[in-house]
Amino acid sequence: MVHKHGGNLYEHKGAEDFSANINFKGMPEEVRRAAISSIDESVHYPDPDCTELREALAKREGIKKEQILCGNGAAELMFALAFALKPKSALIPVPSFYEYQQALEAAGCRIQYFFLKEEEEYWITRDFLEEAERGYDVVMLGNPNNPTGKLIPGEILERLLEICGRKNTLLAVDESFFDFLDEGDREKTLACAKLLEKYPNLLVIKSFTKMYAMPGLRFGYVCCKDASLLGEMRIRLQPWNVSFPAQKAALAAAAQRSFARETALETAQNRRWMAERLKKAGYQVFDSCANYLLLKGPWDLGEYCVRRNMLIRDCSNFPGLSKGFFRICIRSQKENQKLAEVLEKRLQGQILETDRLYLRRMEEEDFPDLCRMLQDPQVMYAYEHAFEDEEAWAWLKNQQRRYEQDGFGLWAVILKESGEMIGQCGLTYQDCNGRQVVEVGYLFIKDFWHQGYAAEAARASRDYAFLHLQAEEVYSIIRDTNLPSRRVAAANGMKETEKLVKHYYGMDMPHLVYSVTKEEWEWQSQS
Repeated sequence: MVHKHGGNLYEHKGAEDFSANINFKGMPEEVRRAAISSIDESVHYPDPDCTELREALAKREGIKKEQILCGNGAAELMFALAFALKPKSALIPVPSFYEYQQALEAAGCRIQYFFLKEEEEYWITRDFLEEAERGYDVVMLGNPNNPTGKLIPGEILERLLEICGRKNTLLAVDESFFDFLDEGDREKTLACAKLLEKYPNLLVIKSFTKMYAMPGLRFGYVCCKDASLLGEMRIRLQPWNVSFPAQKAALAAAAQRSFARETALETAQNRRWMAERLKKAGYQVFDSCANYLLLKGPWDLGEYCVRRNMLIRDCSNFPGLSKGFFRICIRSQKENQKLAEVLEKRLQGQILETDRLYLRRMEEEDFPDLCRMLQDPQVMYAYEHAFEDEEAWAWLKNQQRRYEQDGFGLWAVILKESGEMIGQCGLTYQDCNGRQVVEVGYLFIKDFWHQGYAAEAARASRDYAFLHLQAEEVYSIIRDTNLPSRRVAAANGMKETEKLVKHYYGMDMPHLVYSVTKEEWEWQSQS
């Protein structure tokens, strides 16, 4: 299976992308002009050695140009490293960038994962140093790490370099997001390219993709003192692996130091605002020093955002993380405000959670899913007709009116596993032989019948009525021919208590009234 990354705008055309960690300022004008002006020269082969570009990068990093190897993005160089080194064993802290694992596994390497701890906010601590003491051919990690945004404290990194030197371990440090560190954070860690002379077992991976917003052009480079290793990596790359436009764009980007500093400062301000906003909303947010935040929320959050034309990164496929973890890119304050409002609305609308389901308020964006129910004749057989668009829209607005007027209504039922809306279930006031009662009602998309979802959602709604509405009795009023719904009511601890006839759509429709009292419910709960 192909590993899914963020930034899939080809599947979701026109969406606002918070899933890929690209500089919200976009490509600097000088970089854009350099790429465009190189098109005419692209009738010639690009320089296979990137000579002019390596000279500029050497000046930027304060090292020798012979210590630099350029590639078609950082990922290409990770694979070149893995196949050049052919390590038998590797240590990777997780969660971390998937390409570390992918490159090493492709080269036949055995990987030892070191699982960073949620309760420690995914920091790399001295426990990781103890694991490194066991000795590996290579240790690969990010500084700052993706997706956690955590940097490696300087004293930890220096100690790790010493251990790797003593154990003859190559330490590969991915600094693809290092340029997003503000001055305060830079003082807390080490810029590794400046340490090459002291640590010949050090290799630093750099990328212009993120800071200079050029993922479509692709450019990355590595810094290393080991000329033999760089040579082995080079022969595993294609001869002209960095295109002419990419070389010219990277050359222009290498001079954009003030652009990077300004971006880092503004990103830090926007990130702090966003983290505080989402924490207040009820999300678990992990502090970061990069241009993204890792957060924990409802499993369906990614799909919820897609339905609102926004993309965030589902991190459940990162080793060390699980469902409910998401990463969001920090963008402009206007864009961040818009995303924050969507994320806040998702939590504000949630009413109930069960083992497999979320129940939340329905919104206008749920209309297509609602129509899958209300416009299916089999789902709507108790109503004697499938709804037209106007009727379905009126149904949705009626539920929203109930939320405001009564504090409850029929809620969207969301399947945790996929994030899709599979039905509706909740509480409404209904007339029952001349008196007003609280009823549990439910309708589900046909594909999700006979799997226990209706009973699960109905039980949660029944409990909500007793616990939060202080209802003395809860009802389900069911068409006498609707055997599946009658079975759900029975499973809900209800029994048939009376009958009534509803006049709807020009017909008399006999109904059975099921109910359970609070006293009966309490007794059932204890037994």
